[in-house]
Amino acid sequence: MALELVTGYWGMEHVTAEQDADLNAGIIGSDNYVLNIGEKMRAEAVSANKVRIFDGIFMAYGRQCILGDGEYEDVTIENGTPGLLRNDMIVVKYKKDEESGKENATFAVLKGETGSVAKDPAPNRQDIRSGAFESEVPMYRVKINGLAIEKIEPLYSIPMTNDDLSNKFNELDAKLVEKTVTLKAGGDKVIGSAFLKNGIVQVAIDFQKAFTVSKEVSTKLFTLPAGMRPKTYVYQLLSTLNPNAEVRCQITTDGSINVYSTAETDYFLGNVTFTI
Repeated sequence: MALELVTGYWGMEHVTAEQDADLNAGIIGSDNYVLNIGEKMRAEAVSANKVRIFDGIFMAYGRQCILGDGEYEDVTIENGTPGLLRNDMIVVKYKKDEESGKENATFAVLKGETGSVAKDPAPNRQDIRSGAFESEVPMYRVKINGLAIEKIEPLYSIPMTNDDLSNKFNELDAKLVEKTVTLKAGGDKVIGSAFLKNGIVQVAIDFQKAFTVSKEVSTKLFTLPAGMRPKTYVYQLLSTLNPNAEVRCQITTDGSINVYSTAETDYFLGNVTFTI
C-alpha cells in the first residue's frame, strides 16, 4: 500500500478510529492509563457490593474511553463469603462486532476464586491493534474480605502531562547549576560560603569575631537564596574554641541559617551539607 496522508483533505471523511488510536498510543503509550484530568476515574466503595467510578479518561492501546465531567458509573460486585477472601477485577471490556465493525467499551467485573488466599482472575487482554475483537483491560483490583470490600487498588498508571515534564526538566536543570554565595554578617564581615553543585549544597562557616553570639539565644546569620534552600530542616553541631559552648547550626526550609550556643562565644566553624 502507498503512503497515506491522514491529516489532510481528501474531499471525503477518511480518518479512522484506528489511526487516531495509533497516534494516542505513539504519544502516550499502548499500556493502560488514566489521564490526569477531572476525578481521574477514582473508585470508591459505596456499599458492600457496589464500586463507584468517577469522571475521567481511560486509555488502552490508544483507545480513549471517557466519563464526562461530574459523571460516575456504579459497578456491581458479587457478595463475599464470611471468613474468606476474594480478589475481583474491574476491567474495561472492549468489543468489536465482526460483521458491522462497530465497537464499544463497558466496565465489567471478573470474579476471582474464593478461599483462604485471594487470587487475581486472569483478563484475556488481547491486542486490539492486532485485530482482536474482544479485550479485557485491567483497571482495578477489588480486595474482598468476608462480606466487606477491604481495598480497591488501581491497575493503571497516570502519565505525566507536558507541563509535568517541563517542571521535572526545570527541577533537574536547577540541580545541575553550579552556584557560590558568600555569607556575610556582623557589619558585612565574611563568615563563610555556600556552594551548590548537582543538587547538593555545602555551607562552610568560619565565624571569627564577626560579633558575639549570646548564650542560649538563636541568632540568625544569613538567608540562603531561593534554589539553595533545603526541603527539610537541617541541624548540625559546629566546632568552637570555647570548651563550655556547644554550638548548633540550624538551616530552615526558608533558607535561614541560625546558630544556637549553650554559652556566649565569638568563634565557631564547620561544614553543613544537604540536598535540595
